[in-house]
Amino acid sequence: MNDDAIVRLYQQMQRQHHELRRELTWPALRRILAREGIALLVRPMPRPGKLLGIDGEWVILVDKRSPRRHTYYAAHEYAHYKLHVEGCATGRYEHVYNMDYFEGHDPREGEAEFLASLLLGGPRFIPRL
Repeated sequence: MNDDAIVRLYQQMQRQHHELRRELTWPALRRILAREGIALLVRPMPRPGKLLGIDGEWVILVDKRSPRRHTYYAAHEYAHYKLHVEGCATGRYEHVYNMDYFEGHDPREGEAEFLASLLLGGPRFIPRL
């Protein structure tokens, strides 16, 4: 997905969630995820964040040991959900489970990173494309 399409998605998300009209906070992100029916769990785990889908239910897991980074990691996983689950006709299994966390070569990581930066920074981070 190109940057223009990601910015358009972010602007659509702003219309749906008033919290995205300013910088994203942990409480605001929790409200957004609850509204979308995505569970958010914070617990010890070997990686910073993870998006899981089980029988149509979605969960974002965030590592408990990084409290100052919870919002960032959860926003990144939420970005994967918006870009690679909702925005993809073939489904999450192909598009997200095949990602290699330890390899930075997967373009989907860059897409999620860009959308997460828009979510976290608020409208002032929208680039002029």
